[in-house]
Amino acid sequence: MMSEGFNTVSLAEWLDVCEDAGVSYVPAEEVAEISVATLIDFDSGDPRIEADLTTFFDTVYDAQRANHIMRWDHCASTCLKGRMSAGWHRWHREIDRWFTIDDPRAYDLLSDYGKPTMVVHRRPWIDAWIIDSYPVEYRVFVADDRVIGVSNYYPQRALPDDTLIKLDIQEVWERTERLINQIPRPMTNQRQNRETQDPHHVYASVDWLRTNDGRLLFLEGGPPHTANWGAHPCCFPPCEIKGVALSRMVGAELA
Repeated sequence: MMSEGFNTVSLAEWLDVCEDAGVSYVPAEEVAEISVATLIDFDSGDPRIEADLTTFFDTVYDAQRANHIMRWDHCASTCLKGRMSAGWHRWHREIDRWFTIDDPRAYDLLSDYGKPTMVVHRRPWIDAWIIDSYPVEYRVFVADDRVIGVSNYYPQRALPDDTLIKLDIQEVWERTERLINQIPRPMTNQRQNRETQDPHHVYASVDWLRTNDGRLLFLEGGPPHTANWGAHPCCFPPCEIKGVALSRMVGAELA
């Protein structure tokens, strides 16, 4: 982890915090590394950049495995997000076949990464508990060092208001508080600091997955939800995050 602080858009740094907090998570293995500047200039036509990209992506593709996914340190691919939002919850080779920096999601978010070097992670595909074709996932929203809301991740379908879901909400709320207590300050992501105006307090979103065999695992962390930038509010209306949302509230938008 970076000794001078914490970058909320870095999966690697979140997993270090999970280790420190004793929180279970979906594991990840770093398989390739490249300069962010090279990724930004991927279409420049410079032969040296093209050679570096060829070597890098050859390494990524050689590391692919069945029932695993590749993801950037700062985000998952548009292909993965698109399949999941459409209710396609099973692993498919297509997810990694279209792993490229020529991806509107991955490329656009590079400017918010704030590190000179990017890594790619290989993660095992975890079979989630499925309700109405969507995994059971939760997004926890953090502002000013405290949890302010928990949402069903998928506004496309509601979660039942039953005992198990209520216990999950309580558990992810408490586990997120444990992570908050382990995050080193200050926050090092400059875009986030401009939005929150407070680099010494945690503003973030934290995603959790309930597995088919009954575990709750940290999936990924990211930036907070703000008026101009950051994480999707899921079932909450934009900028109105408070309490618990198990289904899409009035004014909420689909991802």
